[in-house]
Amino acid sequence: MNTALVLIATGKVYWQFIEPFLASADQYFVPHDTFLFTDAPRNFGVNQIKINNLGYPRATLKRYHIFLSQKEWLSYYDYIFYCDIDMLFVNRVGSEVFSHGLTATRHAGFLDDDYGAYLEDNPRSKAYTDKLVHYYAGGFNGGTSGSFLHMAETISHNVDLDSSNGIVAKWHDESHLNRYLLEHPPAKILSHAYCYPEGSDATRKHYRERWKVEWGEDVLPRIIALEKSHRCVLP
Repeated sequence: MNTALVLIATGKVYWQFIEPFLASADQYFVPHDTFLFTDAPRNFGVNQIKINNLGYPRATLKRYHIFLSQKEWLSYYDYIFYCDIDMLFVNRVGSEVFSHGLTATRHAGFLDDDYGAYLEDNPRSKAYTDKLVHYYAGGFNGGTSGSFLHMAETISHNVDLDSSNGIVAKWHDESHLNRYLLEHPPAKILSHAYCYPEGSDATRKHYRERWKVEWGEDVLPRIIALEKSHRCVLP
């Protein structure tokens, strides 16, 4: 199986994460080819695609449009995974993430499904929903290339429809992702270990305990979502 890892890093704030992320992925992630979409002026030794910084919130809303710009190239891979650049692999992430369709990651903040405030409540939006089975994080997802690219096409289309009606979903691409996964349930659901909040010792203990109550098992952080302080605290 060949795997593509797609990343976006635009703006100086995000350039600083590129090297540490690539090193962590090389160490802990399955063998992969990296596709880095960036406006950074230097070369990082991976498949690097020059893009413009779209600014907030278009940089997140247009995320799947960016991937589709290389659809033909990405179609040659068996699997495609996306990860936020301001994250770090801190433990092995292997074949357990593969599935026969989409793979999605539970959001650490909504393990008890108390995500009401995060639902897109505008019925005119294509991301609208009044209920979800789970709330998924936008920071790490993927699947077979066909499933991932179909999702990218649908989300891009829905974002464009919202934009034509002057609508911006509450949580941007993550809102559209959750609406898509409600209608197309993922074949594999990963714990929040794959998008684990950096936080303090107390914060990490809190999330471990919540997961253990719900699933009857502890969780070993595998991918850390860095805090805005941008200082990584390993588990």
